Amino acid sequence: MWVLLSAGLRRWLIASVAVPVGARALGAVARQVELRGGPPKLARTLRSASSLVLGQRATGRRSLGRRLLRR
Repeated sequence: MWVLLSAGLRRWLIASVAVPVGARALGAVARQVELRGGPPKLARTLRSASSLVLGQRATGRRSLGRRLLRR
């Protein structure tokens, strides 16, 4: 079935799934670096890269309720 999709659609599907998953992974790595006492600059950089895609604050997660109230 993958072969039947056009090249543009395949790229769009990969990007729409891979980019958010990668951003969440960067956020998870940043949290682990912070928990283990790693370099704060590295954790801050990873968080900011994650927040570019996810639109979250670089300092921490927002709860679902807070996000819904801001809309």
